[in-house]
Amino acid sequence: MKLEDRALAVRTVCQRVCDRYLALNPADETSRDPLEAVLEETAWHERKRLDGGNADGDPDADRGFWRHVSRRLQNATRKEREQMVSQVVKRFENEIAGHFDQRIYKFATSMIPAGLGLLLNAASPKLLLRNFPRLPDVTNRVFLRGKVSALRTLHERGTVILTPTHSSNLDSVVVGWSLHALGLPPFVYGAGLNLFRNPMMAFFLRNLGAYRVDRKKTAPIYKEVLKEYSTYALERRW
Repeated sequence: MKLEDRALAVRTVCQRVCDRYLALNPADETSRDPLEAVLEETAWHERKRLDGGNADGDPDADRGFWRHVSRRLQNATRKEREQMVSQVVKRFENEIAGHFDQRIYKFATSMIPAGLGLLLNAASPKLLLRNFPRLPDVTNRVFLRGKVSALRTLHERGTVILTPTHSSNLDSVVVGWSLHALGLPPFVYGAGLNLFRNPMMAFFLRNLGAYRVDRKKTAPIYKEVLKEYSTYALERRW
């Protein structure tokens, strides 16, 4: 996924979600504008998230944005509400959308065997000392078994969806390296926004196809954007 692919994904997802919401109209002249309800509900969900503390991302910027939305909404026209919905959707999509850099991928896959080998052997200092100065190899701790040839064939025929069990923050590293070792291409994957707190991990996640998922965001419009991004990724066979 090149930068232009990411830009196209953002535009396409925003357009699709906005089109669905902007198609909502009052039942009659006396009915309340559905867009007003959507914006009020989203602002309420976001304020609740931010007031709960431990919010990921940039809480101060989020508070300022939602205060601005709430103030504008009081006397907004239909046209202004449409613009506000577009701003909200674009804000969520820019946070979610991932990126992939082939150069970073080559660097990461060359460094992972030694680095991951050290991490997986860190609980056994005696083993590390016994083999010093030879560094442990990840291939001694990670075993790839199963219907590998069938998996490669499936990849050639269509889009493969990988649903691994989740036991630690190292999962994305182990699974990513395993896919590379199997000769499969890198996968697009969802990563919790909390993982981006670590600057080094955030650098690799941002450049290796991860799209960000904030589990604390409960607004329906956020979930709609997240679902549409996943749908678009499948359509593009990422």
